[in-house]
Amino acid sequence: MPINLALCFAICAVLIAIVVAEDPYRFFEWNVTYGDIYPLGVRQQGILINGQFPGPTIHSVTNDNLIINVINSLDEPFLISWNGIQQRRNSFEDGVYGTTCPIPPVLKGDPRSRT
Repeated sequence: MPINLALCFAICAVLIAIVVAEDPYRFFEWNVTYGDIYPLGVRQQGILINGQFPGPTIHSVTNDNLIINVINSLDEPFLISWNGIQQRRNSFEDGVYGTTCPIPPVLKGDPRSRT
């Protein structure tokens, strides 16, 4: 009987630990710049994220918390919208008019500047 009680207690402790576990956080830092892109073999100026076009792929699963720090190194405001992505408990960045604000460019001499 004491073994059954200990086993039951251990199973309950594991289940409680699983239930109260917090969803994982994934952190990204994106530096937005201008650069040359070659769609269809023709050189054009485009917007790059971390020097890539198209930008980086985000691998995540349901309930992941994504923290994306965007540094705008362009000379004008930059707007990202997350159309088509379900965001629970948050409608701030879903692309709906009036809910998104452009990211202002980093000023020269700003400590966040990469130049």
